Amino acid sequence: MTEGLDTLVQYIKGVGPVRANLLARLNINNIADLLYLIPRRYVEKRKIRDLRYGEEVYVCGMVRAERARLSKRGEIVTIVIDDGTGQLECNFFNSPFLKNKFLKGEEIAVIGKTTFFGRRLQFINPQIDTPLEISSSVIPVYPLTSGLRQKEIRKMVKTGFEMYGDYVRETLPDEVIRRNNLYPLVTAIRALHFPGSLDEAEKAKLRLAFEELLLFQLIMQRKKQQKKRGISFKPGCSYARALLSYLGFDFTKAQKRVLRELFSDMESPYQMHRLLHGDVASGKTIVAVICMLKSAQSGYQSVLMAPTEILAEQHYFVLRELLANLREREVMPSLLTGSTPAKEKKEILTKIESGETKIVIGTHALLEEWVLFKSLGLCVIDEQHRFGVMQRLALKKKGEMVDLLVMTATPIPRSLSLTLYGDLDVSVLDELPAGRRTIETKWLKGQDKRKDVYQFVKKEIDSGRQAYIVYPLIEESEKLDLEAAKEGYEKLKKGLFKGYEIALLHGRMKGSEKNETMRSFRNGKIGILVSTTVIEVGLDVPNATVMLIEHAERFGLAQLHQLRGRIGRGEKHSYCILLSPWRLSKEAEKRLSVIERETNGFNIAEKDLEIRGAGEFFGTRQSGIPELSSPMLIMNTRLVAKTKDEAVRLLKDDPDLQRLENLRILENLRTRYKGRIELVETG
Repeated sequence: MTEGLDTLVQYIKGVGPVRANLLARLNINNIADLLYLIPRRYVEKRKIRDLRYGEEVYVCGMVRAERARLSKRGEIVTIVIDDGTGQLECNFFNSPFLKNKFLKGEEIAVIGKTTFFGRRLQFINPQIDTPLEISSSVIPVYPLTSGLRQKEIRKMVKTGFEMYGDYVRETLPDEVIRRNNLYPLVTAIRALHFPGSLDEAEKAKLRLAFEELLLFQLIMQRKKQQKKRGISFKPGCSYARALLSYLGFDFTKAQKRVLRELFSDMESPYQMHRLLHGDVASGKTIVAVICMLKSAQSGYQSVLMAPTEILAEQHYFVLRELLANLREREVMPSLLTGSTPAKEKKEILTKIESGETKIVIGTHALLEEWVLFKSLGLCVIDEQHRFGVMQRLALKKKGEMVDLLVMTATPIPRSLSLTLYGDLDVSVLDELPAGRRTIETKWLKGQDKRKDVYQFVKKEIDSGRQAYIVYPLIEESEKLDLEAAKEGYEKLKKGLFKGYEIALLHGRMKGSEKNETMRSFRNGKIGILVSTTVIEVGLDVPNATVMLIEHAERFGLAQLHQLRGRIGRGEKHSYCILLSPWRLSKEAEKRLSVIERETNGFNIAEKDLEIRGAGEFFGTRQSGIPELSSPMLIMNTRLVAKTKDEAVRLLKDDPDLQRLENLRILENLRTRYKGRIELVETG
């Protein structure tokens, strides 16, 4: 921004300190914030004779009549307006304050959606406004906060633009504007607030969205290009070749491609900083194991950190089994968690510090200051979204020039990969290993289906299989009318499944209890495991063929997909059954419909992004990532890709953005983020 646009918004005529405080709730503090305020939507100004059913429009007219009457729904106030081309009824329910508010002949404006009353079009509870003193046929509808009305926001924007519009200076290079067919900035801001058509408004929003995403991508790509000196691991890996010789299965094409990418990173003189994401059971763990073996053969230690003890223990058992036939004792893994007994922990810590142990698996316990590595070379972080940025950094600081591999079993939509993970190299496992069976998923509504479902579960158990029954809560809650895991467990144990081996697993159990229950289920001693989402990750039981999810409407799509991924790991056909009440929210209906018909995790992730929106999908923002004005920006995959390509082109030709034509962008970055994030990652 330039001088003048930093002026506090309270100094605009008609604003003052009180309204300035209200505007601050909308993150509007200065003139620039006001001019960059994006309308939520636009409505067209229409004559009454041209109204069509179902449209949201802006209508101006003279008040011809006003009346009130009682109905079963309460008091209805009706105002009839006339614009010379016809008359329109506006009906207001439970709004007695509108009685006698308008004089006959007074001009008013309304924004509403047309609907039929008999054969006549009408508005129901429209928004009342004063007629706008503008010639535009398209009216912006702004975000509001308590105490502010649309007409006040519009007036402030109009005054602000009239007073300070001349201070607006272009922030993008002319070549970028031409190459991407964008509005110049001042044209965009004028069209944003005073568009001559809906097309103009969309082009204005596109220009501002492009600029914001381009700055975002420049920061992320700059971070990515600031490669730090790292370990050059030895080419190839005889440990890995020995492992592959007795694994008994072939890698998928995706696994081979990803291993080539990872080996290339590890053998380069720069630190690896890579995200590995793939669907449930796509083979991420074995890929990570081979990288850890490569690290060990080069004389370095590696660590795999998991978010829960259950998952850490699962990895430990898998690795111990996989590596048992290797002669090299140094690659036998050690497990370190909060539940590790004191005597055993002391021995493990000594082996880690001496370098005797080359592969360590654990939880947050690995971050403790007394965990010292002799030569840490590779950090692998599983289910990375469950760790904070500072936790990942703390683990890397256990060594020097450490390579980082973060993994997630939650497939990430392409638009999110291009933005939120733009500073990482991304590897994708988009292929499932041969032999993985498709899981049959069925969504059933109503309590009357439960008995038949339990009989089906019984049949599977009697055939020698195992089953999960998952609840969304641990204990009964008065606020949520759900049957919780404890209550469900007691009912099933004493009722329909009396005499069967049934156990309960939840997050509030002691670590030793959880681990013992997990072992018993894994070893087949338990036929039915009643659980909360603690089993979302970390359990691999090939004999389990049924996943029954109670109150499935309470789970997110990613959770449902992860839970379903606990089964279908053996040769037998598997079934995921979703139980829900009849009455559901529209969003819950959409989620359960998606999970019932869709098995591809990447498709599910895209649908999840559509349903929840980007902000909800991603959750809390990671430190070090610039904050977008609207998370919805990243749902425009085409625009995200376009701005990424533009950022790469600009930095390739001018890495420090020092050319005269690029100084606009550099100044824009410094001004927009004002020290909240640096363009260049230091250290």
